[in-house]
Amino acid sequence: MPQSLSKVIIHIIFSTKDREPWLDRDIRPRMHAYVATVCRDLDAEALRAGGVADHLHVVATLPRAISQAAMVETVKKTSSKWIKGLNSRAVDDGRASRTQPSEIPVVLLATRLWRVLSEPKSA
Repeated sequence: MPQSLSKVIIHIIFSTKDREPWLDRDIRPRMHAYVATVCRDLDAEALRAGGVADHLHVVATLPRAISQAAMVETVKKTSSKWIKGLNSRAVDDGRASRTQPSEIPVVLLATRLWRVLSEPKSA
């Protein structure tokens, strides 16, 4: 019996409202875990959730049952609602892009580098 297989990987980027550096070191791990849980609930595999004080990156597989737009909308709405419970400033804009399988290591490395480079330097 013929079957079709699909593995689409998307890279979603959300920024904080007005790009304010609101996602501090204490909130980021909780936000990343929450977004990974939302992806799992959508039957998506969160390959990486990370970011810095003013934006969030999510690299995830796109489930076959929903569209890219529906996934981005769901992740944005639920994470925005979650963070609004912590503070009135929330995730503002969101973008998504398709990532080629060969680009995944670069995207994952870039997410780590953004985090390292954005941390304050110790004196």
